[in-house]
Amino acid sequence: MKKIILLLVLLLASFPIFAQNCDTTFYANLSSEFKRNEINFKCRTEQIKMVEDGNEYPVDICIYKLTLENKSLTDTFFYSAGCPVIDIIDINKTDNSKEILITNPGMDEGYSCNIYVNSNGPKLLCKVDFCSSFEPDGKGNLYIGHWMGFCSIADKYVLSDDGEKITGVKMDFYPVKIDYIFLDPNSGDYTTRDYGVVAGSFELLAERNKNSKVVAKTNPGERIYITGLDTTSIKTKEKDDTGEENEVGWIWIQMKTEDGTTGWILTKQWDQDWWNKTVTGIMFAQ
Repeated sequence: MKKIILLLVLLLASFPIFAQNCDTTFYANLSSEFKRNEINFKCRTEQIKMVEDGNEYPVDICIYKLTLENKSLTDTFFYSAGCPVIDIIDINKTDNSKEILITNPGMDEGYSCNIYVNSNGPKLLCKVDFCSSFEPDGKGNLYIGHWMGFCSIADKYVLSDDGEKITGVKMDFYPVKIDYIFLDPNSGDYTTRDYGVVAGSFELLAERNKNSKVVAKTNPGERIYITGLDTTSIKTKEKDDTGEENEVGWIWIQMKTEDGTTGWILTKQWDQDWWNKTVTGIMFAQ
């Protein structure tokens, strides 16, 4: 990791004048002073070689410079597919201030976004990676989606009253509503339903604790609904078919039975085989 950071610092320090790929200047009213702010955005994409754990591999990056009020800052997006998109957003419509959103669409598991405010020049408010959606509510809150393999969840971020800081809200429960995907083995066509089907019997617990009481026992063929999850990963060590020991992650998922009973089950992360034996209709997109 130190080699990666050092490489990035050297690259930023020696990067030539921005003249490729993207160079745009536009005007926007970022405050209630009815002043047109000049915003200049320049970026350039490069491919660099990263070294991690002794292995070398190429990575496409984008380095950009944002200039506002004749003051500039430079930042970087990794795993970039090209120049980012710059836009003006309004997180809190009552604070008479607007923000600058810079989005990098190049990551496989979602895009990255950096948010800036005009504070006598550009000031970074926050950075978020692996986004699948981005929704400011105009009341000072941001809801940023993340893909969990079979469903999306939305993290909440709050803009401070003075508009100078964005803070993530710690969440231990995410409500979930998903479409379940079923494959026709004869035609190969997919259909979607609003429920899954129990593949192998399992128990639902009252709390997120293995010693919690059982509130429901499911049977194969019954309908089941995922209603929420806790993204806290519980790590264990397991041996694979070759006898090699690997780290495995587990998370608690809340489910509801046909009769409306809600409980918790500890589920294996990112494991399609495990899910196929537990609930039919859960299709991981990895």
